[in-house]
Amino acid sequence: MMTPDDLTTPEPSCREVRDTGARFGHVLNMLFAVALMLAVATTLVACGKKGDPTLPGGKKDDFPASYPKSSDPQTGVFSG
Repeated sequence: MMTPDDLTTPEPSCREVRDTGARFGHVLNMLFAVALMLAVATTLVACGKKGDPTLPGGKKDDFPASYPKSSDPQTGVFSG
């Protein structure tokens, strides 16, 4: 003979609930890691070299600049 207890559906055990949550957390961690890698990769790609540098119109390239050499000692607060 069947009793009312036989008709109820059994509740999931604590282990089953914990395993489901662990898998869901693992998926979230993986998605976060992939999103973080994509964000870093796109910012690094955006900073790449686009070509050789060009001077603005009408400017002359004066690199390396030559500075006058002085035989006078430097003076200032830290020259002692």
